[in-house]
Amino acid sequence: MSSPLAVVAIGLHPREHNVLRSIFNLSSSREHSYVWAPEDEEPHIVLLDRDDPVTMSEWSALCSKEPGKATLPTVLVSKDALPLEVAPYTLKRPLVASRVFNVLDTIAQELQAAVAPILLHHRALVVDDSPTTLKQLTLELERLGIAVDLAETGEQALDVLNQGTGYDVIFLDVVLPGVDGYKLCKTIKRNKAHKRTPVIMLTGKGSPFDRVRGKFAGCNTYLTKPVSRERFQTAVHKYIA
Repeated sequence: MSSPLAVVAIGLHPREHNVLRSIFNLSSSREHSYVWAPEDEEPHIVLLDRDDPVTMSEWSALCSKEPGKATLPTVLVSKDALPLEVAPYTLKRPLVASRVFNVLDTIAQELQAAVAPILLHHRALVVDDSPTTLKQLTLELERLGIAVDLAETGEQALDVLNQGTGYDVIFLDVVLPGVDGYKLCKTIKRNKAHKRTPVIMLTGKGSPFDRVRGKFAGCNTYLTKPVSRERFQTAVHKYIA
């Protein structure tokens, strides 16, 4: 069992502090355990009340003043389910042990991996013209130990694929400059070298017609943006053994 990780909660209601204290007590016998951070020590993990504008503003100001704070794994706590694009770590209210452990264990594993040799056994290609989406998917894939190549257009993606690099999975946005995602997917699936590579299409739309078009194009599955971390990881684990 690893050493306990110190957690600080900012802006949360005192009642939620009590709930977290009980949950942390339950973690003492688990592989990953958690304790409240002493006031004179830097925490490993920060919990922030996303629903309190004052808390968010004060935290932003503190990070500007002390840039080191911005590098701490920060969990946004909210009454609403937050999409992947909002933040890497989110926690939906009410606070229950399963939810708390799910997000904190994810961070604990990543912190543990950060001090170990990095071995990237898989490679993904992400094709999207949104810088935000490219950044978010890159972070999520690298957290899973997957190396990432990027392309912002269908033409760039074809150039990358023609270089002979093999990929374990391709994430493909539907709306792209030039060649759209459907045409690009058909081209990929017609190529003998890549036809067995899983293609996960990304779209801001979720209509049945879009899904049918994706299937006709040959994609393996369809994710509607914004993609939740749970659905994203489920898709990745399904297609990368």
